Amino acid sequence: MMLKRLLIARATSSPKERVISLTTLGPIGAELRNAGIEVDCLELDKSVFGVIRRFFQLVKLLNQLQPDVVQTWMYHADLFGGLAAKLAGCRQIMWGIRGTYTPIGRPATHKIMQLCALLSGSIPSKIVCVAEAARKSHITYGYRADKLLVIPNGLDFHGFQSASARELLREQWLFNDKNMILGSVGRFHPDKGQDLLIEAFASLAAEFPLLCLVLVGRDCEASNQQLGSQIAKLQLTGRVLLLGERSDISACLGAFDLYCMPSRTEGFPNGLAEAMAVGLAAVATKAGDAEVLGADTVLYATPDVNALAVALRDLLTMDAGSRQQLGANAAMRVKELFSIQAVRQRYDRLYQSVLES
Repeated sequence: MMLKRLLIARATSSPKERVISLTTLGPIGAELRNAGIEVDCLELDKSVFGVIRRFFQLVKLLNQLQPDVVQTWMYHADLFGGLAAKLAGCRQIMWGIRGTYTPIGRPATHKIMQLCALLSGSIPSKIVCVAEAARKSHITYGYRADKLLVIPNGLDFHGFQSASARELLREQWLFNDKNMILGSVGRFHPDKGQDLLIEAFASLAAEFPLLCLVLVGRDCEASNQQLGSQIAKLQLTGRVLLLGERSDISACLGAFDLYCMPSRTEGFPNGLAEAMAVGLAAVATKAGDAEVLGADTVLYATPDVNALAVALRDLLTMDAGSRQQLGANAAMRVKELFSIQAVRQRYDRLYQSVLES
């Protein structure tokens, strides 16, 4: 998603860009093509023969293109694309680190990250980290510290105000204006901490009987047995709504009253940034660059149930005017410092500097 934003936000004077997907086109690739950006798809499979064949196909394509700069995106592309670009004679190779830690339960990804750390001194010219927390953690993983720099994610704020959809969505969700809706957006994964949030919410449910919880994101849906079992065990049926993956995130945010980011680990917290952009008062765990993003416009907690419950209670017991001001301050901060245009300019300056060096 962030890559799409960067490419679509490019200035008309920017050099020609081309995207190479290791896998299939997918919906984002289709959007890029519709925006006039060329996209090639390697359709990489997991067989040894398939990996080798696609690797040399990529080397051949890069030899033909002779790009001035190759920017890879995440560990697998850093390793696969970085090695192919090096073999094709590309001089300026940029890696992209998109998370603070390797994902929980993915040992293969961790091994690839370790290989990248070993090669970080010889393949990339620079390594762009999405967050300061990511830069620090990857130094401990063995990455070359002098090559690591931070460029955060940027947001396109066009269309973020969605007050017109608020009443309609709340009606669809069977909530009314008396309900206080606490929302959270993120794919279902242990890193994202939905289990922590549900436990914290359960501890507040009796004290705040009009409070409801809405979870949005891939696999946060009624068919998720793990979430369903937890909700039933805590007797929260009817108080927690699982919406799954949505294409109308800004509208959903506009229908929330409060926001919580319960992540155990993060890079740059996109969901929190988007919630701030619509003026939601928020609680966030001290994960990734949440504190860099929110500064004093967000309430913080350590990623555990008790701390989250305390921070949420603090937010809920604020008077309405104080919550509104907190949200307004958050919106002002994120729009001033984290627009997609500002972030795109930082990438352009980086590429220009390595080409001139």
